[in-house]
Amino acid sequence: MGTWTTGVKPTTPTSQLSEQMQRVQANVVQHHYVRSELLDINKNKKDGLIQETIAALRRTPQGRQCTQAQLMEGFEHMTKRLQTADLTINFKATSWFMTPNNYDSYTQMYERAIRTINAPGQAAYKQMRLKDDSLNPAQTRAATDDKVTFRRDVMSSGKFAPAYGGMGRVMSPGALNAPTVDAQPGEFEASNPFFNPKSKQVFAALNYGRRPHGSATTYGYSYMVLNRHFKTNAIYFAGDTFGIDFGLKVSADDQISYDLLGAIYGKACDVLRKDLYRSCILDGRLENAPIHSEAMLLLEGHLFEPLTFSGNLEAIFISGRDMLNKKAITGNDWQTIQTNARAFARKHGAKLFFIE
Repeated sequence: MGTWTTGVKPTTPTSQLSEQMQRVQANVVQHHYVRSELLDINKNKKDGLIQETIAALRRTPQGRQCTQAQLMEGFEHMTKRLQTADLTINFKATSWFMTPNNYDSYTQMYERAIRTINAPGQAAYKQMRLKDDSLNPAQTRAATDDKVTFRRDVMSSGKFAPAYGGMGRVMSPGALNAPTVDAQPGEFEASNPFFNPKSKQVFAALNYGRRPHGSATTYGYSYMVLNRHFKTNAIYFAGDTFGIDFGLKVSADDQISYDLLGAIYGKACDVLRKDLYRSCILDGRLENAPIHSEAMLLLEGHLFEPLTFSGNLEAIFISGRDMLNKKAITGNDWQTIQTNARAFARKHGAKLFFIE
């Protein structure tokens, strides 16, 4: 992974690092990780990924009638169509804007779980205390994220494994355990004391189908469009990575790069292939994905870099379909959301749209 030039080595327990040094360490690790993975995909796996995709296209009724050159042209067209799609994050307008939103950056669940720990006989310190939520069971999420981040060959070599140092020593929480100090109900802590929560990925999704409410309405009918520069260093998967235990090809060995986005078709399940064909070969616009199959129809993107809002949001779309206490937003509540969303967009330089 290269030399640790910052002096923040992966042998210092995270609780002993200042917040600033945690961010420095996370940035170094994420940079090395992404550079290593993208190099492997674009150089070592390129030919195999293209051939896998061409073979999948050839099996379609239309593909059986195509020459090799035509199939390659289809792959290239699909790649360009995917590269020009918006990278999005869905959210609920009622959660974000019923009160003024003063946040300056988007944090993933591991960062949001950091709290101050009051340990008897010692100074207070900060530590991640992950909790279950309705969409992200803590232990499942942590185990899944390791499977989709670290390739099998790398983990088996010990290069990334927490017990052997390297990137995994910082990026993997290890097993989640019940806390023994200052525990609160439903909390889990990392068994790896060197785990840095800031090193984990931000989850986004590529709106390949140009769907009217973004990529994943499970998380809300409102969505933000990220600056296009995030797309080039993201790592992509053909489906919700939670689907790794249900047969989807979304392990770390199935990662796809921006340069080879058309290869997502070769990893996709049948229903995703149909939507990719409609949207990226036939240039169609798709309806919102059905909630029951959204996980299979997602094109998930993992960002291993900080997502600060100012200058990094191209647009924000606020939908009146988001619910407040299971009821439609009306009257003063809708006016409040609009007022707060306008202030947020103005502060961070994002275009703002109100949609159905």
